[in-house]
Amino acid sequence: MTHSNPTSNFALPAILNWITAIETLILLAAAVVLFCFPLWQDLRWPWAIKPYNAVFLGGIYWAACAVVGIQFLIRRWSPARLIQPLVLIFSTILLVVSLAYPEQFDWQRRLVKAWFLVYTVVPLSAAASVWAYRDRPPAQVCQLPHRLAALMQGKALVLGLYGIALLVIPAIATAFWPWPIDVFHGRLYSAMFLAMAWGNARLSRSTTALELLTLGIAEVLLGMLPLLGIAHLDRVLGEAAKINWSLLGSWLWFALLGCWAMTGASLIHRALRSV
Repeated sequence: MTHSNPTSNFALPAILNWITAIETLILLAAAVVLFCFPLWQDLRWPWAIKPYNAVFLGGIYWAACAVVGIQFLIRRWSPARLIQPLVLIFSTILLVVSLAYPEQFDWQRRLVKAWFLVYTVVPLSAAASVWAYRDRPPAQVCQLPHRLAALMQGKALVLGLYGIALLVIPAIATAFWPWPIDVFHGRLYSAMFLAMAWGNARLSRSTTALELLTLGIAEVLLGMLPLLGIAHLDRVLGEAAKINWSLLGSWLWFALLGCWAMTGASLIHRALRSV
């Protein structure tokens, strides 16, 4: 059941829409380069990135592009109430981790300056939006079944704890991954888990159908795209670079991503029923 309050679903200001449009294009470019061309020898990226990391990060950028793109298309408080804090968490962590590891960057590349410019402007813009609309209520409250709300709260706890582990003990937290993860990338990936932990926690308390749909789409993409991309890359790489499928951790990693995609699909299903 949805309780409508259309007047509270106000239109976003033009400046935020323009910023969102630019963010969407940047995310799209990053997603295409990393996910579609991970084996390019001259891959244009601010640091030297190996194929498996390129595909995984590319999947994250596809999901981010979809989420920010939804805000650009809708241009209203719902779903911006969810998306702007997600952008703030994700971009802030990427900026902090980047500043902590300057040696990872190839400072001869112009993309490095662009990277730090983008990840300075974006969190500032998102922080300004979150602060400006901090007291605004959700536009159309969608009542969630108790079991679904409990599932989202459980996901928030698990994703949050794992995101913290990636920040604090990245080598241990990624030990079961199918390919080696260095400390820099492990901490970068924490941004995704912590942002989605916050999203699940917030929407478990109050949500609109559109916000629930947006979170579900993000989770399906975050689960399926890295899984499919890594599996495809494993088929085309030489034997020396292939994933060791005899390890339990490799299967566990794929299973967890698959479960994440399935729980995202359940959010999409519930959102469509609530429209």
